[in-house]
Amino acid sequence: MTAPALLSLYVISVFIPAEFRVMLGTVALDPYKIVLIISMGVVFATRLVQHKRLFDKYDYLIFCVIVVVIASMTKNHGLDNSIQYSGVFALESFGVFYLTRTVIDRYDRMVRYYRLYAICLLVIFLPALYEFITETRLIHIIAQAITGVPILGEDAYDGSYVRHGMARVYAVFSHPILYGTVGAVAVPLLVYFRDRASAIDRPFYTILVLCLMGTVVISISSAPYLALIIQYALFLLYLVGKQNKRIVTILLGVVLSMYVFVQLGSNRGFLSIFLSFATFNSGTAYTRVIIWTYGIMNIEQNPIFGIGLRNWIRPPWLSGGSVDAYWLMMTMRHGVLYIVFIASWLLLIVRDLLRSVKVLPQYKTLALVWLLSIYSFLVIGITVHLFDKVQSVFFFFCGSIIWIIKLADAERQRQAASHALDNKARG
Repeated sequence: MTAPALLSLYVISVFIPAEFRVMLGTVALDPYKIVLIISMGVVFATRLVQHKRLFDKYDYLIFCVIVVVIASMTKNHGLDNSIQYSGVFALESFGVFYLTRTVIDRYDRMVRYYRLYAICLLVIFLPALYEFITETRLIHIIAQAITGVPILGEDAYDGSYVRHGMARVYAVFSHPILYGTVGAVAVPLLVYFRDRASAIDRPFYTILVLCLMGTVVISISSAPYLALIIQYALFLLYLVGKQNKRIVTILLGVVLSMYVFVQLGSNRGFLSIFLSFATFNSGTAYTRVIIWTYGIMNIEQNPIFGIGLRNWIRPPWLSGGSVDAYWLMMTMRHGVLYIVFIASWLLLIVRDLLRSVKVLPQYKTLALVWLLSIYSFLVIGITVHLFDKVQSVFFFFCGSIIWIIKLADAERQRQAASHALDNKARG
C-alpha cells in the first residue's frame, strides 16, 4: 500500500465512529490509529527509495515534544504505564505530520486531500442533520448496533446536550464541539480552493463550503462559532492592510490599548471577559475561568514534569475534572517544556512559510488562509479539549503546508546555482 493511499485512508478514518475500534489487550485501536501504525513503515521506505532525508528540523522538534511527554508520563506513572499514552501521542503528532508532509508535496495534492476531508463531512451531514432535528444519535446508534461497542455516555441520549431547544450534534465524534471544530477549521481553505476551481467544479466546492458551515451551525458550540468570526475578522484586516497599512497599525494599537485597559481597569481580567464572549452562557464561562485559574496554579506547582494523568487541584464543586482547554491541559499534564517546544515548532513552520512566500508570491494567499485555519485551532484550543481524533487533525493541517517551504528551498537553490553559473561565465 502506498503512502498517498494511506493518507486517504487516514482522512476517511477520522470520520469513522469510534465504535469500530479494535481492542488489543487493554489498548483501543481506532481505525485511524491502525492506519497510522501501518503508514510509519511505508513512509520510511518511501523516503529511502526516493533518496529523501528521513527527518528534518520540524521532525526533530516534534521528537523533543514526544520526549517531554514520555519523561512526564514516566515520572508520574512509571515507564510501563507511559508506553501506551506516549505511543498514541507519537502517532497522532509525528505520525500524522510525517505522513502528510511526505505525501502532500504540491498544490493539487493539497486540494485533493482537503476535498476528500470535506466530502467525508458532506457524507455524514444528512444523518447529522437528522440528529439535529430529532435528537437521535443516529450514527452512533447504528455503529453500536453493528459492533456492540458503547462509546457515548448515557447523558448523550437523555437530553443533556440540548441547547436553546436544539440538539447538539455528535455525528461520528464523541462530543458535539469536536464535530463543529473539524468543520470550522477547514472553512478558509475550502473557500480558497473554491475560488480557484474551474467553472465546472465550483458549484460542488460551494456545496462543500456550505456543508462545513452547516456543520458548525448544528454543533451549537460556541468555540467553532467564534473561530468563524475570527477568520472573517482577520481576513478583513488583511484586505484593509493591503489598501492602507497605517490603518492596520492603528487598529492593532487600539486592540492592544483595550487589552491593557481591561487588565488594569477591570476586576475580571481579559481572560474572564474573553471567555464570557467565547461561550453561550455565563455559567460555562465562569467554569472555564476557574479551570484556567486553577490550571495555571497546577502548572506553577509542577512546572517540569507536570501532573501526568493524576487528578488536578480544583474547587470541590468542580467534580467532573475535565479541562476544557487543550493547550492548558497538555501543559498541566506534561510541564512547561511541552508548550515551549510545541510553540517553537509551530512558530518555526510559520516563520519559514512567510519567508517562502517571498520567493513564491503566488502562494501568499494560500499561506494566509492556512494561517486562518491554524489560528482557529489555537483559539478553539483555549476553550476546548481537542480529544478523540481531533488532536491528530491539527497535525494533519500543519503537515499539509510544508511543501511550499520545500518548494521555496528548491527555488532558492536553483537561483543560487543560476547566479553561480552567470558569475562563472562573466569571469
